Formats: sequence, structure tokens, C-alpha cells
Amino acid sequence: MRAALALTLAVVLLGCGSPNEDVPDGDWPIVPLAPAPQVVASGLDAPCGLALVGGHLYVAEEAGDRIVRVPVAGGDSTEVATLAGPTYLAAAGDDLVVSQRAAGSVSRVRGGAVTELAGGQASPGRVRADGSDVFFIVEGTGNDGAIRRVSVEGEGLTDVASGLATPRGLAVSGDRCYFTELGTGQIGFVPAAGDEPPTRRTDARGTPYAVAVDAAASQVYWVEPGTRKGGWVRRADLDLAGPISVG
Repeated sequence: MRAALALTLAVVLLGCGSPNEDVPDGDWPIVPLAPAPQVVASGLDAPCGLALVGGHLYVAEEAGDRIVRVPVAGGDSTEVATLAGPTYLAAAGDDLVVSQRAAGSVSRVRGGAVTELAGGQASPGRVRADGSDVFFIVEGTGNDGAIRRVSVEGEGLTDVASGLATPRGLAVSGDRCYFTELGTGQIGFVPAAGDEPPTRRTDARGTPYAVAVDAAASQVYWVEPGTRKGGWVRRADLDLAGPISVG
């Protein structure tokens, strides 16, 4: 499994290069070769979002206007909901929450029924669930991006952070939301309660995208596209205060 993940990560990074990126200091990390990953499902119509719930994968088919369920061991897909242009997915207990970029909505899927939680959003992106709260990125059109929170029942829509420059990555860990900003090339975090301004790491390089948190190891990881060999993964401590490492 780790070997397949390494190959998948290498392919993703090779496809994300940007001609204007700097290269990191020191030696480039070597990603070992691995056997080709197993095909779990094929014939999907522009699959985008992915969520693992129990023994099934849920896939958002953005061009197919539906969400399908696939056994993790592979097999036939089963349609669980139809909705306009589902983009990103997250599990919220037995529910799914999904962003719909073109429709400007964030919705809940419960037992096949689709309920809009937040409408009128400017390009909603990554979505995460934490208990009864749903957090999502609003990419916006410049410096009007935001992180917003709403309950899984569609109540209490509020800004966690606003005035962000095209936010892309989102991770929720403990009482913090970590994010990346494409417009500034920075990574930062903000209290999930939204009661303090963001803390940013201003010396992050490039254009960071996805972000992940390992709270047990006190590490934050993020992906930055690059020129040589496609890009790299960086890490820092949870406060983004220590040195940035490549690895």
C-alpha cells in the first residue's frame, strides 16, 4: 500500500509543475519505484472528490453530476446521489458533505437525499467535516477568498477567515484550520472558532496546494509544485514556527 501511494504521489507531483518555481535547497528526495496501483473503478466521468467511509469509496463525478459508491476492493459502482457538478467530498459521520464549484453550493448527502447547506458561494473548494461542523474553502476571484463554517444541519454559516488570496488546501486539526494560499504562496492556520486573524508562514516557497496534518507527530505537510521532477512535499511544526524541511 505504501509503495503504491509513493508512485501515485510521484505521478501527481510530476503533473503539477510550474515554470516559475524555485528549487529547494539540498538534495532532491528520491521517490522509490513501485508496482502499478490496482484499478478500483474505471469509466468514471471526470472524478474529482473522494471519501472513504467504512469499506466503500465515494467518488464525486463532476461531469457526471452524481456521487457513486465503489467497494475498496474494486467492483461495480453504485449511484448514491445526483446533483450538479459535485467537486470535493468529505465524510461527516454517516453523511457526506460535498462542494459544487460551478453551482456555488455546499451540500449534504444523507440517505441519497441532497440538502443545500450553503448557497451563493464563489467557487467553493475543499471541504472538511469535524464533528457537527463543516468547514469549506471559498476560492473567490482574488483577495476575497474565505474559510467558512456551517453545521451539518445547515445552521450558523459564518466566516472562519476572510480576505484570503485564492485559498486551495484545507485541513482541520484540533481547534485549528490549516490552509494554503495560491495567491500569496503562503501556508497558514486560523482558529476554527474564527475569533483570531490567521497566522501565516511568509517564507514558504512556490504555490502550495494540498495540506495535511499529523497531530501525533506535531507536523504539517504541504505540496508545492516545482520545475525539476515536478515538485516536492514540505513539512513544519504545528505552529509553523520551526524550520521548513523537504521530505
